[in-house]
Amino acid sequence: MQIIRQLDNEVFIARFSASASPDDPATAVAIPEGLFLAQARTVPTVVWRLTVFLSLAASQRLALNHAMLAAVSSLFVLLLLWGINQRRRYIRQRLAAREALQRAHDSLERKVAERTVELSAANERLRQEIDERARIEQRLRSTQEEMVQAAKLAVIGQLSAEIVHELNQPLAALRTLAGNTMIFLKNGNVETALGNLARTDHLIERMAKITAQLKSFARKSSGSPQRIAINQVIDNSLILLEQRLRKQQITVRIQPSAAEAFVWGDAIRLEQVLINLLSNAVDASANATQAIIEIAWTLQEASVVIQVRDFGIGLSETVQTHLFKPFFTTKEPGQGLGLGLAISADILHEFSGRLSGTNHPEKGAVFTVELPLAAWGDHHAD
Repeated sequence: MQIIRQLDNEVFIARFSASASPDDPATAVAIPEGLFLAQARTVPTVVWRLTVFLSLAASQRLALNHAMLAAVSSLFVLLLLWGINQRRRYIRQRLAAREALQRAHDSLERKVAERTVELSAANERLRQEIDERARIEQRLRSTQEEMVQAAKLAVIGQLSAEIVHELNQPLAALRTLAGNTMIFLKNGNVETALGNLARTDHLIERMAKITAQLKSFARKSSGSPQRIAINQVIDNSLILLEQRLRKQQITVRIQPSAAEAFVWGDAIRLEQVLINLLSNAVDASANATQAIIEIAWTLQEASVVIQVRDFGIGLSETVQTHLFKPFFTTKEPGQGLGLGLAISADILHEFSGRLSGTNHPEKGAVFTVELPLAAWGDHHAD
């Protein structure tokens, strides 16, 4: 027996083990191993000391069970507290996130409202600008129409003397033929009289052609794009300048393309462009060693390129810089307003074309007109 703990003089806790000596009086009786609560008393009547042992195994098991239960309960409580704490943290985070999201939403709504007001104001300003630009564009178009008409009248004014001379010749011939025809008829020479009448008809047709072309050129354009043959535009332009070219003894060389070509535009306006270019070429040929004007046009993939070349002194750097600026001219005062090339460039731009001018590699200046081809199947076709 081993005393583990002395509680007082008569009560103690002892441990029995199999190693106890069999001679020990305390082990004379078979006692199982383990811890025991012992209480000793002395018997007064006899010289004996009576010790009572109470096994602590059941108490130990109960205490162990209680301790395990307490530990499990404590662990459960700790887990529960931890879960509650995590739940609170999650709720706080959710609330914080919700508040942040609400603040962001409110801020976004304010910005959207402010931006909407700004965009509404910007849209209103843009609408006003569009209306104003539309009005300005309409005024510019009207002004351009007036400038084109003024330029055409100026050309007609320049050609008036030549046209009068051109009409005076057939008129004089008509008077002579009429007088001769009357004499031939009186003399019974009907065959000769009929020949004079045939020549009279030819002269009248020639005069009608000149006046009709002049009248067509002088009238205002309809503004509606039409399918136009390039050859016809070039021929009509040369008819108006025929007398001037003949007077200055200028030779015109035409190099047409192998195939006929059509473009979309206004015939009168395109004729105005070519007349402006040809008139400039005539002026440039005044002091040239070679009084020649070349007109060439070629077909490309989707466009027609027309070139008008003279053999004059060419274009200086200053002239090339201001070539298409309104009111820029190298002519003497009263000889031109400097609007021909500017108007021509604007006219071609309206029909998706363009105009350029440069010096020819050999001699003189060359102006190039480029216009998109008009296909047969185009919806603008007549």
